[in-house]
Amino acid sequence: MQHQGFGRKGVAVGSSMAPAGFGAPPRPAALLPQNGVRARPLSPDEIEAAVRKARPASHFHAEESQKSLIVAYLLWYFVGVFGAHRIYLGAWQSGLKQLGCFVGAGVLLGLRMPVVGGILLIFGIIWLFADLFLIPGLRRKLAQQEA
Repeated sequence: MQHQGFGRKGVAVGSSMAPAGFGAPPRPAALLPQNGVRARPLSPDEIEAAVRKARPASHFHAEESQKSLIVAYLLWYFVGVFGAHRIYLGAWQSGLKQLGCFVGAGVLLGLRMPVVGGILLIFGIIWLFADLFLIPGLRRKLAQQEA
């Protein structure tokens, strides 16, 4: 005598008592009944709108920016003290402030005001180092503004 085991959830293998769709892949959420009424399938436009709503806009537009991340980092490395990388990425106001920070530090150090000039220079260097990590976010923000 051959022993028959039990399948999933205690239903005997080969039994006609297996629930409908047993072993079938789950249906997409768009086809599941809601409040006892079967939902209609979503159109491709409705699916795209739902996906856009679920994901941040930066996910879709980050690659569409015309500004190169490599160029921004090269500007940061060679002429970062002038704020050129920020101006390139569209943050021209903070780029001018960064330029003013370093120019002001140079002027104050030239006028023999080492304490104030030194503090401004240290602030500018910390800001420049922080930009190493902020450049990708500036580029994403620019891409969102272009969209």
